[in-house]
Amino acid sequence: MKKDIIITAIFFLFALSHVSAQSLDSIAQHYVGWYDVSMRNMLPLRDGTVLANCQLYELDSSQQFIVGDDYGNRFLKIDPDGPVVFDSAFIEDHDLNYFLVERNPFDNDNIYARAVRDLDNLRTDLCIRFFDDQLHFNDGKEVWVPLLSDTVFLATTDAYLLDKYGDIIIQLAVRSRQEHHFFRIGIDGTLKTHRILSYDEVPVQYTTWTDDLVLFNEEPLEYAYFGEKPLGVMHVAVLDSLLNIKEDLVPVSGESGVELVFGYDDLVLNLDETSFLMSTQYKSGYNYPLKRGVHVTRYDKATCQPLKMVFFSAEPDNLELQALPIGIGVAPNGDVYYAYHTNFDLGTARVAVVRMDQDLNVIWQRYCLDEGLRDGSRLVILDDGSIAVGGMNWGRLGIRPPGFYFLFLDNNGVGVGEHADLLRPYTFYPNPACDWLKLECSPDVKPESVEVFDLQGRKVISQQGNLESIRTAELPSGVYSVRVTLEGGQSYTDKIVKQ
Repeated sequence: MKKDIIITAIFFLFALSHVSAQSLDSIAQHYVGWYDVSMRNMLPLRDGTVLANCQLYELDSSQQFIVGDDYGNRFLKIDPDGPVVFDSAFIEDHDLNYFLVERNPFDNDNIYARAVRDLDNLRTDLCIRFFDDQLHFNDGKEVWVPLLSDTVFLATTDAYLLDKYGDIIIQLAVRSRQEHHFFRIGIDGTLKTHRILSYDEVPVQYTTWTDDLVLFNEEPLEYAYFGEKPLGVMHVAVLDSLLNIKEDLVPVSGESGVELVFGYDDLVLNLDETSFLMSTQYKSGYNYPLKRGVHVTRYDKATCQPLKMVFFSAEPDNLELQALPIGIGVAPNGDVYYAYHTNFDLGTARVAVVRMDQDLNVIWQRYCLDEGLRDGSRLVILDDGSIAVGGMNWGRLGIRPPGFYFLFLDNNGVGVGEHADLLRPYTFYPNPACDWLKLECSPDVKPESVEVFDLQGRKVISQQGNLESIRTAELPSGVYSVRVTLEGGQSYTDKIVKQ
């Protein structure tokens, strides 16, 4: 869906095209503009691999797409055990709106569906294609469905959902007519419902990262279209199975002094019959400790009142550092998996993955402290219960080029394979440090000691007890190694910079 950019690893992968080998690094470096390349979709395939889609395009000075034979969607099949990319497919696409990639509930293949704009003839059609786990497309099964005539929808504001009956639910925004068009279409191409609602009826601001379409209830079947309203208010329109608006929900903050910030990578997820989850950014109010971060809130469906809120700080006492949601999912046992990342340009960088129970009590939290990770795409849960997160690394000037990353973890928060040591059950901040280094641990571990070493290997700090804060004020400026030892003897070593 719309996320402009967990079993074991951070890595830069090599993608094998049908003609020649090509690394994901080289893909990202070729399209060097901020909006020129992104990872849009991830899908767990039935054979235990993960499908990731890398969207390639280019913009000119007027922010229009520049087309060519190598612009479109590159599907990458990733084996978590390597991790390696061992197959790929390319779909040329000069429009580059969003699209649906999901498993076919009635067969052993997968669905790729997108609205195709014909600007010359002012019409829009839905193209439904089918591909197997080896990324082979079945051209004989392809279906085209007329959607709009005498007009086209606004590019990059479409939303898609595959419901439990195998119907594709679509939202298209037609700016010229100030209309929302909602469709329900069977994967065989049968148009079942077409509902037109005005912008006044669904007053969502249209951006490439805000609005989305999700399942809201299974019985009775309902959907939610959500996004930011003007002035930063969240809007959730609940639609019945005939795509009529049943009600509007306006989530509210349940904590005094905390402001929820809508408008970028917001997430909504159906949790159970009575509640749903939402994640956005937050910042504290003037009379409370100043901080920013992300939250996950469980709301009551009937009242839209918050039942439980949990906050994850980007970095306490650093208002310049922001966090953004990556993805959220519910496992078959009801546990909630959540991922977010911080902005590495302004402070300590981390991608974090969290496991919570249905009451949003944190079971474990894992961090990757690689400063290059940025712009997560999506979180998906695989059939074996493991978790996959993927996204962009925009690089740092003079340090590393842009590229892509993946994290793979099992459901105990353990990385699988040789890259497991890149994950930590703790994080520390700030980095660079000044007078103090703060340590924040996952609730399933307890630190036993913290030791700091200079570049010559000399131990300059050794501390047991009261490990939340390590005084570094007396250390000379430079690079140091920090070794954190947990109860049970497991230890990790990381680098910090003392200013």
